[in-house]
Amino acid sequence: MKKIFAVNFQLFAFLSVFFWPVAVYCEGDAPVANIFISGNRVKESVILNKLAFKKGLPLTEEQIEESRLNLYSLGLFKSLKIEKRAEGDRLNVFIEAKDGWFVFPWVMFGSRGGVRYSSFMLVEQNIFKEAERIMFFGNYQENLSFNVLSLFFPEYSFTALHENRFNTEYRYSDGAYNTQTFSGDVFKFGPVSDCYEKKITGVRINAGKKISDKISAALLAAESDVEYSPVSGTAPSDRGRIRLAGVSLSYGDVENRAEMLSSFGRIFGLGMADMAENLKKNGRAKRETGLQCSIERAEPAIGSDFEFTKFTAGGNAAVVYGDKSRLAVLIRGGLGSGLPFSQLFSTGRREGMSGVYAREFRGDRIAVSSANYRYPILRNGLGNMSAGVFADYALCFNQANQWEKSGAGLNFTYQFWRFPIPIGVGYTYSFNDEDWLGSFSVGGAF
Repeated sequence: MKKIFAVNFQLFAFLSVFFWPVAVYCEGDAPVANIFISGNRVKESVILNKLAFKKGLPLTEEQIEESRLNLYSLGLFKSLKIEKRAEGDRLNVFIEAKDGWFVFPWVMFGSRGGVRYSSFMLVEQNIFKEAERIMFFGNYQENLSFNVLSLFFPEYSFTALHENRFNTEYRYSDGAYNTQTFSGDVFKFGPVSDCYEKKITGVRINAGKKISDKISAALLAAESDVEYSPVSGTAPSDRGRIRLAGVSLSYGDVENRAEMLSSFGRIFGLGMADMAENLKKNGRAKRETGLQCSIERAEPAIGSDFEFTKFTAGGNAAVVYGDKSRLAVLIRGGLGSGLPFSQLFSTGRREGMSGVYAREFRGDRIAVSSANYRYPILRNGLGNMSAGVFADYALCFNQANQWEKSGAGLNFTYQFWRFPIPIGVGYTYSFNDEDWLGSFSVGGAF
């Protein structure tokens, strides 16, 4: 028995040694021997982390295409080529990725529902060779100013916001509140039951980490000081300091400010590598989905004058058709326990509505839905002109009270590819208030 085993082992060893040197791989099955990267300023590790293939493993055309899309998502490259070459029994991959860097200041101005604003932005990209985007943003308008510092890296992000808000609020007899300082008749929408001045000074910090290609998590901390001065009637009772901490989780395709910042790089040719593909019509409809949830907690143990819990969850879905038109739907809900007045949910843009409304309802529970469709009227190498329509609906609850908010509107925008000057105008009609509000913007969102 031992002799038979020894003979078989020797035969196996002989055949392995004899046939191994002449083993042949099909190109699609051959392992990658080397990956050569050229033309880049960004660190090679950033590029390698975006590849769907690795050294020592087989390479497919699907992996090359996935890697190309992953690298495009950085919004960094002027041109990008990925080429495979079979050299003898070795398969080498050559990546030519030309990028750069920039620092750019920008000024924006516009109007939302008759309230004029101006903004200043300073943006940099890839100075530190990490494919990073760093932004300082300041917004200034009547009774409101805020400054934001944001850092976006491929795997993590950090945002710090400081806000000063001072305005006169009106509580109407139907339970609604004004969303801004009126320039006209405050009684246009009915009798006012309470009027007071509100001042909020606050700081909010958010630190995020990408867990996988689809999943991201973030930790947040916030502090705000709230003051009220009654003018007529009564003022809310949550005067004091609010300090909270929380965590959020997102899955899927979620738009963020980093994508908006990539438009500034196009001035210098960055992020233009996929321009030809962007101008082509899609072969088939592309679907996008996303899910988000967050929980925030305030209590005296962390220095808050109030104790409460706030939970939000939502999802978004979109279809991008072959002609680049886009249909999107958003659903979001919120539930609070012990919320002070300044922390109530509101039927406005903060909770996901698309329109600009003169009045909003507030409560400790909310459900919001919004749908919009955008069609590209003109799309060429210079820029993109599009028209959109939207519809909003929200339910808001506070104790035994329930309110509905609904509206619809349309907007037109033009976006240059190589220069970040989105020009837009829009109109929102509120079914509750039977009122139109217009908005426009040069160089920013409207």
